[in-house]
Amino acid sequence: MGEQLDYSFQHYGDFGWSFLFLVPLLIIVVLVLYVIIYLINIGVKNKLLKRGLITILLIGLIIPFLRLGLVKSHNRDGSITIPKFQKEIIKSKTKNMSEDEIIDYSIELTAETLKFSDKCSPVTFKKETNAHCVLYAKVLASICNYAFQVNHINATAYPVVGDVTFAGINLCSLVSSIFSFNNRLKNFTKDHDFVEIKSPNSDIYVDACIYDLLNVSIKQRN
Repeated sequence: MGEQLDYSFQHYGDFGWSFLFLVPLLIIVVLVLYVIIYLINIGVKNKLLKRGLITILLIGLIIPFLRLGLVKSHNRDGSITIPKFQKEIIKSKTKNMSEDEIIDYSIELTAETLKFSDKCSPVTFKKETNAHCVLYAKVLASICNYAFQVNHINATAYPVVGDVTFAGINLCSLVSSIFSFNNRLKNFTKDHDFVEIKSPNSDIYVDACIYDLLNVSIKQRN
């Protein structure tokens, strides 16, 4: 089965990697929905009341429940060198931007620059580069830091290692255990790199990799 998964990643690109991360999310959602509806069905006899309760629970509990979170474990050293031509572009595009605007711009530029893969290539900013989460974090942090510097913003971005959570469940551990039959996939999914941005008034976790892979924006203020 590991060979079949490897084949899907190689031949179906982004869909293969999205499938890897979306399956655990869908499993959790289905289980939660099943448990809630089952409990309402056995506990409430009135059909109209049942429908009302299910609707209220879905809106009041499930929607806030479906949130990805980031948990930091430790820092990771390293950065990338931004070429001169790209520095000029970043400087021009981010002129007079706020810290939040620079973060959003940097996430989008990182996603445009990189393409998710289990292997990394040198980053040139001239063509899409294969990268896994470690390189995504280093590129995002480097872009943020340069933009902060040229705009005289007192903030610093750091690549960090940690976990992705979903409704309090550690997705890295879950996905890693699901793919325990394949050592490469197990080790590849055991943790996740993202970026911590520190300034005098805030501490924010952001992630360009998840944004690029799942089109989900995370800007977690701690």
